[in-house]
Parts: sequence; C-alpha cells; structure tokens
Amino acid sequence: MIERQFIATKIDVDSQEARENQVSVAIEASYALLIDNRYRINVIASPEYLEELATGYLLSEGIISNIADIRSINVKNDQILVALTRKEGDTDLWFEVRSSGCVGIKMQYENLGEIVTSNLSVSASVLCAMLETLLDESYVWTATGGCHIAGIFSADGTLIHVAEDVGRHNALDKVIGMSARAGEDRNQLILVTSGRLAAGMVAKAARAGFPILLSKAAPLDGGIELARRVGLTLCAFVRGQKMNVYAHQRRVMIDKGRK
Repeated sequence: MIERQFIATKIDVDSQEARENQVSVAIEASYALLIDNRYRINVIASPEYLEELATGYLLSEGIISNIADIRSINVKNDQILVALTRKEGDTDLWFEVRSSGCVGIKMQYENLGEIVTSNLSVSASVLCAMLETLLDESYVWTATGGCHIAGIFSADGTLIHVAEDVGRHNALDKVIGMSARAGEDRNQLILVTSGRLAAGMVAKAARAGFPILLSKAAPLDGGIELARRVGLTLCAFVRGQKMNVYAHQRRVMIDKGRK
C-alpha cells in the first residue's frame, strides 16, 4: 500500500462552501540503506519495490557495474540490507535526507565522459505517445497528486516497466532496478520520467545504459551539459505532439505524427 485515506475539509471560495471529504494521500517512509553492514544513506520513498529501488540505486549511482555484483538484498522493517560480491570501496556519499528522495553520490558525474554510444533511433511521434501512455498509468498520482512516475519503453512504444514514488530519483531507480533484474539490454530502451531533468537524473540514465531520457518537465542547465557530454539524447517539455530536444537529436526521427 502506497496511499492512505484522510478526512480533509474542502473549501470553495467562489461558492463560500466548506465540506469534509475523504481523500487519498501518498505514503512516504524512511529507509536506511546498508551495504555490507555499513550504513550508507537514508532515503524517503514509497513503501513498495524496495529491492528494485536498491538495485537501481547501486547501478545508477555507479556503486556497482553489473547486477552480478549483488549477492543479496533483504528488506527488514525500515532497513534495506545489501551484500555485495566484492568490496564496495570508499565511495563519497551525501549524508543527507530529502523528502523528494534526492540522495546520492556527491557529484560523482563530474568526470563522466561519453559512455552512451547506442545507435537506437525512435520517431518523435512514438516518443510523444510514450509520455501519454506513462501518465495514463499514474494511478497513485491521479489519486493523490503526491508522487512521480517513471517507465521504461521499447523502441516501438511498448511499456515494459512502471513505478511511482514520492521521489523522482526513487521512481527512476525502481524501474532501472526492474530492468536490471530482468536482464534487459537497456541500450535499446527508452527511460521516461515525470520529473525535472537535473544532472543527477541524467547521470543515472547514462550509467544504467539508456540512450534516450524523456520527460514532460523541464531540464536544468547541468542536466543539458552532462547529457551532451555523455552522449545521452535528452528530451523535455514533451506535451502532446511537441518536445524540446537538448542533446544528441540524431536519435529522434522527425515524422508526420499521428492523425
């Protein structure tokens, strides 16, 4: 369960009415992530797909390079316990908690070079349709207005994985984890999110091997600069049959769109 019911008083200024209603509210929970019995971070997340969250986090933050590096993941109460098959090393982390789930490795993308080399290309109309399909799957957001959604699509527009979370980074990590655990070739897949595209989001997509990152929201300057450097196609402000492409437009084929 990632939503619960509350009684709220709804006030309508125009009609000068106030009445009580039962409303759905997204749930947030705090989890400590421990790697080989060492505390690493606290993350505020929706309480589902936590093993996938941990898997995606480890991959997208560069802590591991392959899912084979994970020996086990166990969720016990408010702890996510990860055991690796190799020594983790001394990774510099933010010891910070944010309600948006914005926790991660501190600026570990500064030295990233071109790591996305996929030859994938997708028509613009198919990319636009992906965003519409994803938003149609936003059950918790529709009910609560309190979470982000992320999805993974094939090049023909088929939705493969979807996750909602109170944090945009968490939603991204969850679908990345789903894909990794399924053993999919991510350099032929598209990553779609409802969140804004900061450098940290771009770094996650690039490290996980996606060639295209798509959002209905805005990019930030750091996200654009990083996407151009690492070879990631960055599409934002996807609305209807329109979008802005900020980096590596070669993967987006311009077509006549849908009738």
